[in-house]
Amino acid sequence: MYAIVEIQGQQFKAEQGKKLFVHHIKDVEAGKTVEFDKVLLVDADGAVKVGAPTVEGAKVVCEVVNPLVKGDKVIVFKMKRRKDSRKRNGHREQFTEVEIKSQRLGIKIFGGQQCIAGNIIVRQRGTKHNPGNNVAIGKDDTLYALVDGTVQFHKGKRDKSVVSVIPNAEA
Repeated sequence: MYAIVEIQGQQFKAEQGKKLFVHHIKDVEAGKTVEFDKVLLVDADGAVKVGAPTVEGAKVVCEVVNPLVKGDKVIVFKMKRRKDSRKRNGHREQFTEVEIKSQRLGIKIFGGQQCIAGNIIVRQRGTKHNPGNNVAIGKDDTLYALVDGTVQFHKGKRDKSVVSVIPNAEA
């Protein structure tokens, strides 16, 4: 799963656990979290959702690793031939190092709550909860809604936990 996010005018590919060097963000401290809500594209295991211009309700949560990192030195040399004109300048860009926080396991939307299509209902390893009506399972065993509606947890065959979504028209 990854997202394309715009941070201070630049676009980055944000993946779980990845470290990014973004333009310096003022007034942040190491260990604090920063949220970026200009998400342009989300790819959830092949289900691509493109925003117009941004994806509604999507955000990327990052943890600040180092608030001020100096980049490599850049030398700018200007010269005009046969004019005895030369100018040499240089600078070091300032960055903030952030790390994309990993997604935590567990139930994200509980029974009786409303959800929209594409919302993640349960993040899990293995199948503690199984998909029911209008719910699909991803490659990483994540359960997500296929339609807008109300989440319902119930017992299925052999007393297994099943998650279903009741569409809004029926609810």
